[in-house]
Amino acid sequence: MREIFIMLLGLCSLPLSAQHFDWIKTLGDIKSDFASYAVPAPSGGLYIAGHAIGTCDFGGNTLVGTSNFGYLARYAPDGTNLWAKKVTTIGIEYAFDMRSNDLGDVITTGVDANYNYFVLRYDSNGNNRFTYQIPVTAGYRAHFESLCFHGSDEYYGVGLYSGFSPTVPLIAKFKSHQNTDSLLWDVVMFPTDQNTSTLTDAIPTADNGVMVFGQFYSSFTVRDRFGDSLVLTASQGILGTDRIWLKYDSNGHFESAKQFADQRVYRRYLFDSATNAYYAYTEDNNFNETMVRFDTAGHQIWTKYIVTGSPLFWWPKVGIHNGYIHFVASGIDLNPSFTQTTLGFFVLKRFDMDGNVMDSMISPATPYVSTSKVILGDIAFTDQSTYLVGGFDGDVSWGNMTLHNPDSTDNIFVAKIDYDSLFHKDVVNGISGASDEVLAVYPNPATDKLTVNSRSQGDIRVVLCDMLGNAILKEIIQDSPNYIDIKNVPAGFYVVELKTRQSICVKRISIVH
Repeated sequence: MREIFIMLLGLCSLPLSAQHFDWIKTLGDIKSDFASYAVPAPSGGLYIAGHAIGTCDFGGNTLVGTSNFGYLARYAPDGTNLWAKKVTTIGIEYAFDMRSNDLGDVITTGVDANYNYFVLRYDSNGNNRFTYQIPVTAGYRAHFESLCFHGSDEYYGVGLYSGFSPTVPLIAKFKSHQNTDSLLWDVVMFPTDQNTSTLTDAIPTADNGVMVFGQFYSSFTVRDRFGDSLVLTASQGILGTDRIWLKYDSNGHFESAKQFADQRVYRRYLFDSATNAYYAYTEDNNFNETMVRFDTAGHQIWTKYIVTGSPLFWWPKVGIHNGYIHFVASGIDLNPSFTQTTLGFFVLKRFDMDGNVMDSMISPATPYVSTSKVILGDIAFTDQSTYLVGGFDGDVSWGNMTLHNPDSTDNIFVAKIDYDSLFHKDVVNGISGASDEVLAVYPNPATDKLTVNSRSQGDIRVVLCDMLGNAILKEIIQDSPNYIDIKNVPAGFYVVELKTRQSICVKRISIVH
């Protein structure tokens, strides 16, 4: 029977010491190493990417570089290191993004020591199938900020040419073949003035096109591969910035542009098909981190603060999984006078799709001079497991594990988390028949209906998710007991969540017809 994903719940109600890890792998040597990206790999494992210096032991495979180099490694669900690769012959200094497709391939992009920018694809066995260097034009250095897949064999990259003012937006589309990839088309938007424009994210559309997100100052000349162009003027003026959404079809033809006045900096966009809405992680001029929801026309529905005050985040990551928005980041916390810093600050939050904070964990303040800190790089979800990756410095006691680092330099950690131990104390696991528990859903297996029972007063929100975390059914129940009609839900394994103002129940169920 296939394992079903584990929900991320209860982080705010339990102290850090209550966290439980299935395992933690500590990697690296006496020099600074870090894991900044993690994405799912076949069979429930994960890929990680980051940078290392000198010799780095990945728990079975060792890589050696003369200086800072980028790496890509794959781990099995039990933590076994299957392989590790330096991602180019001279090494990539920084990774900007990483994605995996439904065939188990992994794509990464970054910059090497000579400021050459690459897109690379590896298959699940660690074989390099494609290496693409973005052509350098007129002295510019180019890199992709974001990658996105459309299906299993096509993907888009958006980014910019940099190194001189102004920056130059860049869009490209690639197609994967068995042993290599090919560049289908690209669009380089060289400006007619000295105003900076950036493209930071891309999301595939249902018709195999791409929605591109960015922002610009003063003016922006939108172009496509066929020579069509459109000049936009920022309503915020020369000192302000407007955000922009661009729609291109699968052949690189510009279809539409949406322009919005906004003083925030937009770091990452997401699209959720269940709610038919866009979500963005943003930052304002006062270092307030927010999540924003938009409808497909770009109208703002809500804005929710993640952290207010003065944190400077490294590698903030957001993602949608199991019908929830997850945010993870680490950084430096600055006090208002900017005379003292806190290093190793991190935050992990989970929002529902209405922007309500479900769970939150913010690390205790750690003085800058401390030799014990944990920095989160990324969070990855598979159907079976949840993983955290990042770095640590010094000896750190974290939950039921201890990260040991005798040389007090930054080392890598890869961790598999058992979130069952993080549930709120009023969360119940569900039952196969009726009981007197706070919340219950039964029977299991179910055929044509589910019975929902609650000892709490008020509405019960019911969400049924499939194995990929897609919300199949959402209902609000006002009476208890009550029934959910599932006759039209395909047979299979699901997770059902029941939520009231006082309690949450997450249960794994199967539906048979």
